[in-house]
Amino acid sequence: MQHDQRVREVADLIEVAHGPVDHLITSAGILQRKLPPEDLPMAHWDAVTDIDLRGTYLSCAVFGSKMAARGHGAIVNIESITSFRSSPLHAYGPAKAAVLLNCRSLPR
Repeated sequence: MQHDQRVREVADLIEVAHGPVDHLITSAGILQRKLPPEDLPMAHWDAVTDIDLRGTYLSCAVFGSKMAARGHGAIVNIESITSFRSSPLHAYGPAKAAVLLNCRSLPR
């Protein structure tokens, strides 16, 4: 099963149990070890970006589309100060910066 389908199923289960979701706060994140870029395993880079960026995007897409269909709702995405400056977190920083830009691109 794909991640997007899992998020849809969870959203549906939540709405059956508790009613429509009007507010969503995302704070997905796993850190990475501070390593030189050449020493950062790509599997770890993939895991960080998958959780930090993809997880946030899918949550916003699924829950946000339900909110948009109802004509109301709010989403708050929590990112990181590393979105704004250089750091030795070569997966985490760019993933959190992408969360910021993704949030700005969502329909309002």
